[in-house]
Amino acid sequence: MSLSLNAWKGLSMVVFTLLAVVGAAASVVLKERCNQLYVSCGVLFSVGVLVAGGFVHLLTDCNEMFQELGVDFQWGSTIAGGTVVLLSCVEMSMNRYLQSSSRAARDGDATNNSGNKIEATVDETIQSNSLSVSLLPTTEDNSVMA
Repeated sequence: MSLSLNAWKGLSMVVFTLLAVVGAAASVVLKERCNQLYVSCGVLFSVGVLVAGGFVHLLTDCNEMFQELGVDFQWGSTIAGGTVVLLSCVEMSMNRYLQSSSRAARDGDATNNSGNKIEATVDETIQSNSLSVSLLPTTEDNSVMA
């Protein structure tokens, strides 16, 4: 008693729909009850799975199309990798800009359009010029919150 191909397709649609509904409900419940770090890590993991799935399925087709056109170089992978690097740079730049503008607004040292200078200590300048990427929330003195 084996299932036909259409039965397997229908069963997989039902299972994936139920998993999506359970996952959405769990994210709403966990958002209010769990530590924010666990929810953030779960979201990052799910995004990684979706992006990896997209890369695995779409890049092979893209590279095959380039090979059909007579191009030996894997332009699909190169374009995708360059896009990831570019978007990472944009994200880090925006993060730095938002941190510096929020720090300036918080300290009351924001510049106006006439060119008044922002006064900052050496410590703040070093922190704003260094790259800091962290999943853990930090306090004002950059110590990790438990």
